[in-house]
Amino acid sequence: MLYFMGLEERVTRPVHEVKTIDVAVLTVIGTELHAVQRVLKIESRDRIPKDGFLYWETTRYSKLQDRDLTIVVHCIGSASQASASAATTRLLTYYDPAILILLGIAAGWRGKLKIGDVAVARDIADLSINVVENGERHPRPVNRALRPPVTQMIQNFRLDGQSFAVQFTNQFGKAIELPKGEEDVYRDNVATIPTIRDCTIASADDLLRDGSAFDKMSKYHQGIRAAEMEAGGFSRACEDRDPPKPWMVIRGISDFADEFKGDRFHDLASCAAAVYLDLFLYDGCDIDLLRPNSITQSSISAATISPQEDEDGKKRLLSPLASEFINDQFEKLAQALSAARVRDIESIREGWRVSGGREAMEKLKALKEGQDWKILTPTTRAIALRLEASLVLALDSDVNIAKTLALEAQKQDGDRGMPVLQALITYHEKGARTALANLQEVKSLDAWNVKLAFLLDSGKSRDVLDEYPKPPIGITPDTESRRLYALALLGEGRLTDAQREIQLAVTEHPQWFSVRFASAIIGYFDSLSPALFKRIPKFWPVPADLKLVKRDKDTLKQLRKSEALFAELLNPNGMEPIARREIEGWRLACLANDAEKHAEAQKYCAELLERDPTHPIAILWASARDYISNLEENIREVAVELEVSQ
Repeated sequence: MLYFMGLEERVTRPVHEVKTIDVAVLTVIGTELHAVQRVLKIESRDRIPKDGFLYWETTRYSKLQDRDLTIVVHCIGSASQASASAATTRLLTYYDPAILILLGIAAGWRGKLKIGDVAVARDIADLSINVVENGERHPRPVNRALRPPVTQMIQNFRLDGQSFAVQFTNQFGKAIELPKGEEDVYRDNVATIPTIRDCTIASADDLLRDGSAFDKMSKYHQGIRAAEMEAGGFSRACEDRDPPKPWMVIRGISDFADEFKGDRFHDLASCAAAVYLDLFLYDGCDIDLLRPNSITQSSISAATISPQEDEDGKKRLLSPLASEFINDQFEKLAQALSAARVRDIESIREGWRVSGGREAMEKLKALKEGQDWKILTPTTRAIALRLEASLVLALDSDVNIAKTLALEAQKQDGDRGMPVLQALITYHEKGARTALANLQEVKSLDAWNVKLAFLLDSGKSRDVLDEYPKPPIGITPDTESRRLYALALLGEGRLTDAQREIQLAVTEHPQWFSVRFASAIIGYFDSLSPALFKRIPKFWPVPADLKLVKRDKDTLKQLRKSEALFAELLNPNGMEPIARREIEGWRLACLANDAEKHAEAQKYCAELLERDPTHPIAILWASARDYISNLEENIREVAVELEVSQ
């Protein structure tokens, strides 16, 4: 018994004292380490050995925080996901950073990036996991997105281009030599002053020596522009913590994985990445956002301190020391509550993405009625209000309530997030074309996705196909972008391409309501013969001539898969009636086109019309397939409904 007690004490006692710092920077090879040491003015000899590994501690003044940030730098030493994961885990045994940053060089996609450009990861496509099918090995991508606070920091960071150019020139210290006879090639492919690119970075234990690999990788993620060997293990080690550690990846492009590959551009790429890091630490890295410890007095207005009464009944103020202590506790409480509520809001948003029902609205209202609502930071309240406004539009199309919520959010947090919400309000008031005209300047992924949706709603599938491959600078397509792209491909009659794209979206987020809906629609069209598919509308389940509906075994399997999926989507309560009608119509179309389920289709159609005599899709199919002999009464009710709506 005593032996086990002693063992327990030995296991639970910390082996190392963990030092709290602001930023941990990991490099991989010496060239990258030296570049970071130069920009942060670290002497190589000032190293700190810990269990046979070297670390460098330093500080960097932050204009944004108006204080020195504490920083530790470490060099992994070898290129692989396993090495990166081990080094990250090892560093976290000695230090507790608010954020970890992986910095170094990477291969870039020729024509998309230039050598010297800096790729700042929006997310990491980890291609290290493979699946073997039919004797062939294929990657099964794992996509790791940045933590929301890190994404906000990167998007909010306004890089001073002139400062970057000056500091890069000073640090690199030499002009790029153009080999005789290759001047044009170098001018086309090597950046004199690097450009910052926000993109997806692929990561796998493969040393690329084939530039065509990027074409193959883009099939797994359209946003991939760079590739390397460490970010997958690094990000996994950060995400596996409890709670997960915020992280980001900065990569200078050193080659194209082709004839340009070699060591000659390592210093150029490392220097460019290090200069970006230095400027980001100076005016972009918000430690209070990552590890909140204070908030403005305005965010705790509900927590004002009341005077106390002394023994004589006279009111007196608390001592300055006591007041400061209590205020500090209120600030810490408010910030902690805000961080928890932001997680709640993200959970509500994810629940909406999965179910598409009214439950998200009820949870938001409950959050607002909670006792801690008034003490939350203005930014947190604004996030909740904007989400509520968008749900009001989606579920009830109530523009007036949405406007009221939008105005309240604007009072809390200014114009942040307002362009997208205002565009949605305009859409519900005046339609997609007017909303599209008002959404001129796209600065965020959400705004770009809304623009693609407006184009699709306006019947401009071709415009979506033109827009998708060239997103605005700093924007990388996500699952929602891919869904809209798949529907645009469907609209243009490219069924095979649409099936490929929607399958990738399903792989990324298989539970999202909108992704499953799009997948079921695209699956339905696989049942139609090519001749019919080319001329039939793509976004409305129009009755098809049974002679032009395929009946083979694979077609029926896909058709029944889509029908089952539509049935699942009808389960959530509180769905908007128009949306429910549409999904019911698609399900009816699947049953009606199934050669073995005509009786079931007729019965389902009758049930729809019994519940809703004005169901437009059910009336259409009932007439086309002679499911119901007399539809005159239904048609009259539709006419009355249309007259009232006008």
